[in-house]
Amino acid sequence: MVAASISIIFAAGTLFYFYKNTTSNFLVISSKNEVVTDTLPDGTIVTLNDHSLLKFALNDGSETRKVLMEGEVFFEVTPDSSRPFIVEAEHVTVKVLGTSFLVQDKHKIGKILKSDSTHVIVESGVVTVGHPKIKENIVLTAGERVDFETSKPKLKKRQNLEADHLFWKDRMIVFRKIKLHKVVKKLNELYNVEIELANEEIKNCKISASFKGNSLKEVLDVISLTFNLEVQKSADNKYIISGNACQ
Repeated sequence: MVAASISIIFAAGTLFYFYKNTTSNFLVISSKNEVVTDTLPDGTIVTLNDHSLLKFALNDGSETRKVLMEGEVFFEVTPDSSRPFIVEAEHVTVKVLGTSFLVQDKHKIGKILKSDSTHVIVESGVVTVGHPKIKENIVLTAGERVDFETSKPKLKKRQNLEADHLFWKDRMIVFRKIKLHKVVKKLNELYNVEIELANEEIKNCKISASFKGNSLKEVLDVISLTFNLEVQKSADNKYIISGNACQ
């Protein structure tokens, strides 16, 4: 059987530090400023992004395997048809039916992020997504996602067109005919930098490329060579991209 994988981001207001601790009821794993990988008692492998926390219920007699979490965690779930794997976050509950998927609740422990939304993105297989105030659960298959906004409590199902939701884990970015101004916006977010386009003529240049484990410089070099553009770094550490309009 193939292990399922999950990643979840969840909002909270407390800053946790690296630790692994076992209480009478829970195994607790937490991180501070880096990615941490560990294994749960059932064999499930978990990878925590920075400022994340999970609690795995230690109850051998339970009919389910339950995880409570905050931050962002990627799960590679060990299959067990007699004990479903359930992940609970503030806004959604996800039940694994043999799959790989990402859940993003756009807050992180000890950090303030702009968005107040939750996203469930399926990589393979099937999951069900529910909310305590919404009667009907949503079933997702590969390539689909659900978006939840706290201001509008609805589970909205659609196709997933983004390919960087696990960038923090595997440093993978995929652009498929994406306009350069959107590429720049995404690079600013992923690499925590400030990149600007010097002129309007180049903002609609479309690029198709994939990167894995590449530095920002390597990514910018590819963009520069693809469109014959110039990339300069200013005194205040901004990156300025300039050149002629795309042919």
